[in-house]
Amino acid sequence: MSKPEINGKVLNLLKELHVGLSSTDPYQVMSSLDTVVALISASKITAGDECNLTRRTQASSDPLLNQYFPSYGEKSQARSCFLQNHFSRFVDVLLSKLSLEWVEKLDKTKLDVALKIVFLRGNHSASFLCLMHHICSSSAGYKLNRCVLLLENFVTQHCLLDVMWAECVVEKGSFPQNDSVNQELVNAIISLPSRTANKLKDQNSLHFYPTSFTKLLCQDMLQVLHKAHQTVSNSEDCSLMFLCHLFASLCSSGYSDELWNGTLPELMKNAQESFLWQRLCKRLVTGAPDRSIESVIVPLLMKVPWYGIVEMFLGDVILERPKVKYLLCTKILLHRYFTNTILLQNILGYLASSSNRRPLFLQVIKNLVNVWGDTSAIRHTSYEQHYYISSAIVISNGFLSDKEDQSLRKDLVSSIMYGMQNHLESISGDIHRLGMVVTELMVAKLQLDGAELKFGYEMSDDIKTLQQLAIPPEKPKVAEKISEVSENITEPSENVTKKKDQEKISENQESDLDSDDDFEPFDMSHDKQEQKVKTPKYLRDCMEGLIGTEDPERVEACLKVAEELISSSHYGLTEIAAEFAKILLHLTESHSFSNLLECRLRALVALLVECPVETATYLTSQVYASNYNIRQRMDTLEVLAVAAQQLASPKKSAKDKKTVAENPIKVSLIQPEKATYNWREVVQKRIDSKTRRFGKGHNRQQPEVVVNRFSSVAGHFFYPLIKNYDRKDNCLDLLGEDCMVLERLLMTLGTVVYSAVNTMAVKRMGRCLLEFIWPLRYHPQSSVRRAILFGVSAVYLSVPSHVLLEEMEEDSFDFRQWLQDTVREDPDTECQKLAVQTMKILHSVMQQELSSNS
Repeated sequence: MSKPEINGKVLNLLKELHVGLSSTDPYQVMSSLDTVVALISASKITAGDECNLTRRTQASSDPLLNQYFPSYGEKSQARSCFLQNHFSRFVDVLLSKLSLEWVEKLDKTKLDVALKIVFLRGNHSASFLCLMHHICSSSAGYKLNRCVLLLENFVTQHCLLDVMWAECVVEKGSFPQNDSVNQELVNAIISLPSRTANKLKDQNSLHFYPTSFTKLLCQDMLQVLHKAHQTVSNSEDCSLMFLCHLFASLCSSGYSDELWNGTLPELMKNAQESFLWQRLCKRLVTGAPDRSIESVIVPLLMKVPWYGIVEMFLGDVILERPKVKYLLCTKILLHRYFTNTILLQNILGYLASSSNRRPLFLQVIKNLVNVWGDTSAIRHTSYEQHYYISSAIVISNGFLSDKEDQSLRKDLVSSIMYGMQNHLESISGDIHRLGMVVTELMVAKLQLDGAELKFGYEMSDDIKTLQQLAIPPEKPKVAEKISEVSENITEPSENVTKKKDQEKISENQESDLDSDDDFEPFDMSHDKQEQKVKTPKYLRDCMEGLIGTEDPERVEACLKVAEELISSSHYGLTEIAAEFAKILLHLTESHSFSNLLECRLRALVALLVECPVETATYLTSQVYASNYNIRQRMDTLEVLAVAAQQLASPKKSAKDKKTVAENPIKVSLIQPEKATYNWREVVQKRIDSKTRRFGKGHNRQQPEVVVNRFSSVAGHFFYPLIKNYDRKDNCLDLLGEDCMVLERLLMTLGTVVYSAVNTMAVKRMGRCLLEFIWPLRYHPQSSVRRAILFGVSAVYLSVPSHVLLEEMEEDSFDFRQWLQDTVREDPDTECQKLAVQTMKILHSVMQQELSSNS
């Protein structure tokens, strides 16, 4: 019988079935469903196939089906025509009739069996799409619950495996159409967890949760790949285009980690055993479209344990697709950064492990070194990004061979030395260390016959990790690791006992050697070293001792007592304060001792606290003066900040200082059996605990009112520092090379403003500081931008809230916009965090003011 005749008979049969399903007679409805079940169960019979024999018996027992298709061959053709052309329309009509009134008239057991056969044995793609459509469009009720139950059975019985495999099958004599992908089916599979969650809310099935659903998908995809492997092994055609698009779309939707965790172990195992599996893995990865290739490759590179396995999944696709080349050679290495170093090892090892990709590897290492040493890149990238690029250079250095071209070596050495100079010019100590370490490792690898280059730097965890990356990773040997772990687990006690016995033997040997030293040493912990120079007791003697630098011991003795003499001598200190500050500021370190710098700073702070006007006037004038080095200017600014904080804090009286010494805490030890109690006190406590009193007054002692010593002298600390900052001298360029002094200056100004809180001068000082900061807000150095954010925070915390909202409303709005830009666009992560904190401070201040007004 021809196909048009079969199709015509199937249409006539479906008309009768639709009439039967719409009937009010339950027997006629179930008879129509039985006919559909028999039609779906009809198939060609093969020898020894018991399942098909059962279906044959079921199909041959239906009278309506026998009326239209009497022979088994016609029934099989009718089944194929029905499933391919009319099944989707039929199940849509069937689900539209599902209602509680319609079901109550039928046998529920037979109905459940019929629905499961129709949806789980029919056209799986049409069943899945129809169930998804009715779940999204149905309201809460019987129909929705029934569709959810059918979809749950559909997913748990791995019918999605048949859905995916049906899209991969290629008929004999036809060519696979690479451009035709059922995008509707791909979207339905991807959106199943989100659609069911939005529709069912807390009644959602556990199998539809993203984690559970992704595990089922991984199992189905692996089975599809096994079928594809068997098909290709039998020299038959197969298309993985649908599976590639589905995998890539799932990765783009955020399921990349779950997908690779579920499929990668088995794929790696099979790829190492069979070349045909390598082709399938490569097709799965590289078959993704350009828009989602990044979401597939990046998680893969982060999970592959060794760079030698990457070629099994990528092959030479980097030479064939420009998108992959840009992704691996430029975007991941230069525009992004990851904390997982295995990503860099896999990319660079993949590029360097093949002669075809070796030219790309050499070009990549040149680009990395050029970007690493660029001055603009050092200033405008965060430390994490710069450390990431440094790690890439060190890893690339490990893959360089001794046979590299001599011209390439010279170019890399010249670029790395130029970059090291730019690193040393940075004000960040972390950048200094990165420049030294990378230069050491690169020069040692490139200059085989040259002198060894060594720097002195402080070791840290980042530096140790960077040095370990210089050695390329070896191929992991799982069997040896398992054997080593088993040996360590089975025999831990023997090793521990052997170590203890050896320690005891060594201790006994040492004790035997020291047996002759039977004399006990004298206790010399309380002995004091005899001083050859007398300690000065007057200020002028202390000043004379600091001026005469010929005797270093006298300078040390005078400097150690300078703070104490300044704090205790009030008479005549005002006249000599400026001169004493000049002596301390110009004190050289030619005769330095252990804590010379600390003692000098303490003495200057004490001078500022006791004589703030005279000392501050002199020190602020020296910040922009000539013939000073960076250390002296930084010390001056630090002293001003510390002194401002001490002046703003309440001064402790002599009575408070002597309280501990004069009134020590006495502890009386009373035995429990000898303790005596005063019955009057016990009764009074019980009465007080059960008595309510009104108007009793304050229970706590009120704090003592103390005059703010910084209020009258704040201007001497602040205003001289914000003048002449933009003047460029031969010795000081705050807006250029000496930006570290600018950073310290901004921190000092912010500290001074914060110390002036609750004073009359803070309003004007806060406005001046914001005007001072505004032109500097986009400074190229990240450390200066952090100091700017500190200054803005100090203004918001110090200036009254009503002043910020009324008189400084425009400034607050402008700075708020700048803070938002900083959070979004600043390359330094620390600046972003500080900007967020500053915005929170401004928001809380505004909210507090608005609540108080309301």
